[in-house]
Amino acid sequence: MLLSTCLTILSLTGCSLASALCKTIPSDANWPSHQDWQTLNASIGGVLIKTAPAGSACYPGNPFNSQVLCNVTQSQWTSYNFHAEQPESVDYPLFANNTCIPPGQTGYVNGSACTIGALPAYIVNATDGHAVATAIGWAADRNIRVVIKGTGHEYNGRSTGAHSLSIWTHHLKNISFISWHGSESAVVLGSGWRYGDAYDAVYAHGRALSGGGDRSVGLGGHIQGGGHGPFSSHYGLAADNIFQVTVATTEGKLIVANETQHEDLLFAVRGGGGGQYGVVTEYVLKLHPRPINAFTGQLSMYANSSAAENNTWRALAAIVSELPSLMDDGITGSAFVADGPAALAFLPSLQSPPTGAAFTAQFIAFNTSGHNMDAQLRSFISRISQVYGNDSAITFSWSGATLSNATFPSSVPSGVPSIAGGGNVMSSRLLGRKELSIPPKALQENLRNILYSPTNSGLVIIGLQGGKGVMNVAEHMRGAVNPVWRSTYLHVMAYTVPLDTTISPKMALAKAGEWAELNVEKVWREWAPFTGAYMNEGNPFNSNWKHDFYGVHYNRLMDVKRKYDPSDSLFVLTGVGSDRWDYDLDSGRLCRLW
Repeated sequence: MLLSTCLTILSLTGCSLASALCKTIPSDANWPSHQDWQTLNASIGGVLIKTAPAGSACYPGNPFNSQVLCNVTQSQWTSYNFHAEQPESVDYPLFANNTCIPPGQTGYVNGSACTIGALPAYIVNATDGHAVATAIGWAADRNIRVVIKGTGHEYNGRSTGAHSLSIWTHHLKNISFISWHGSESAVVLGSGWRYGDAYDAVYAHGRALSGGGDRSVGLGGHIQGGGHGPFSSHYGLAADNIFQVTVATTEGKLIVANETQHEDLLFAVRGGGGGQYGVVTEYVLKLHPRPINAFTGQLSMYANSSAAENNTWRALAAIVSELPSLMDDGITGSAFVADGPAALAFLPSLQSPPTGAAFTAQFIAFNTSGHNMDAQLRSFISRISQVYGNDSAITFSWSGATLSNATFPSSVPSGVPSIAGGGNVMSSRLLGRKELSIPPKALQENLRNILYSPTNSGLVIIGLQGGKGVMNVAEHMRGAVNPVWRSTYLHVMAYTVPLDTTISPKMALAKAGEWAELNVEKVWREWAPFTGAYMNEGNPFNSNWKHDFYGVHYNRLMDVKRKYDPSDSLFVLTGVGSDRWDYDLDSGRLCRLW
């Protein structure tokens, strides 16, 4: 309603008010001319790209002259790696209004034309921080929205935006190893690195890096949102390991932020959310001793008889309540929980969906022996079995510990689905011992409720990514990460109602967001009202996002935002100050509300 009012005012008062209330778009009289863009391109070394959607080649006449062959786009459309290599493309095109979807792919509507739609208008193929600063300063001076894309591996649409200038950091890949202040081992990494490649480089140097749990994840947004992964329960979140950052701001400056200069910007980048304060072009990150070894193993629990349905929920509650103790003993990893057909995705040996709750975990232990890990898990299983009375109708299996290969953690399976174009709105919560130590029946009920799905096939992913490593981070290394992480053990993600593909993306997102608000966020607030959620894997339509994503740091981050992005050129959904704006996915208009 507010946006409609804004646009009505614009139609009555003309372009000058449009410039004041809304970001400039190509249909506005003051949008830069072709020559203006060419002048910008010359000033930044010829790295400006006019957007040509990859899907264009799959439409008659290839309207945007895409250089990507249609058969390649079609065959790779659900691959994270494909989207990472395209300057404009993102993993979840619904947030780009399903613009120029290849025919036949999810989201394509028969008869659709290929347009630029909700994709950026122009893209800077960044290879140099000074060029980035020049480009975004130029855009800010002309009231043009700026967005940042690294890999496009982003669940909530923060790496794309209509009528914007996008900074593609994919090729910022410098690397060097240094000693920080003479005592700490560190690596200097351009923000375009992906964790798989970064892990390989760091491991070859004999060190370890706290980063993401999937090779395809890029450093940029992951780190700035906090950043959990296979080492976070030992060495802290990725953001807890930042010594220094180089940031291009929308005032056209390239700033180095560390503990002696621009400390407020360093604070914000250490977990205050990506795409909001500037473009990080380079990180200096703390390194850790490379593990001597790593053992992995799989634990599964499911019913082999319909008579065991209730006991599976008792067993699940017992498992979840015991996970913090397992983590205190050095175990990390991730787990999948499902009821209904979703269980077959991680229990492929079953011929039909099991009754009740099904659980499978991939556990990891560092610097240990297979014998020790097996003993830990046998003790864990024994404690759980006592809760449900060793019911023979429940299968409880441990694969045994297996020595991981030398490229760990590059070989660790992802803790999240690895197919681009996913069709659910995610909702998550950070849970500590307090939230996991409630009466067993209450815990069972909460787990049932977050697994509920109207499709009768709920899926929850549990990350063992908090614990001692996050709790024990030195005070001087802590930044804007939501402080509830310091008492968190489990990061729990519920994949809620599937998105409705029969309606427009704008309507589908709103519909799914409303369902999640009423059916999942409600449960989290009753179960864990004083915790929060991990912003990189949270519900972008959560009405309590300021508290859940930022906690007590929100107002301080608002001050940083005003200081380093005074033009509000950087807008992301649920970003700091984003409630002052309305982004209409259909028109692409980004307009100020107050």
